Amino acid sequence: ENSPSSAAASAARFVGQFDVGDATPPAPSCPHCGSAARPAVLLFGADYASLYEASGQAEEWAAWKQRVLDALAADRSKRLVVIEIGAGTAVPSVRDAGESLLRRAGSRQCTLVRINPT
Repeated sequence: ENSPSSAAASAARFVGQFDVGDATPPAPSCPHCGSAARPAVLLFGADYASLYEASGQAEEWAAWKQRVLDALAADRSKRLVVIEIGAGTAVPSVRDAGESLLRRAGSRQCTLVRINPT
């Protein structure tokens, strides 16, 4: 069967089989703790919500956004481009993040580019 649900199930099985420890060296590692670095990408079947909250990344993300917004407010000639790739309607959190920056920075200083938005 070649439906979206079978493709998602196949991807979930693949992700479930992958272990970052299996990566061919030199695999990227965290400069602070030395553990395997993971991309800030939502993979099929992954539960990143709890990992994201527990790791302190939510605070890091909020602080980074505030620094960007402060820099834009301090210099109206600065521009921000948010590039969103492949975040369809099934992943509203990704869309919400880009739209939130657009709303907060204003359309004169922020452009949201969506690639493969469905």
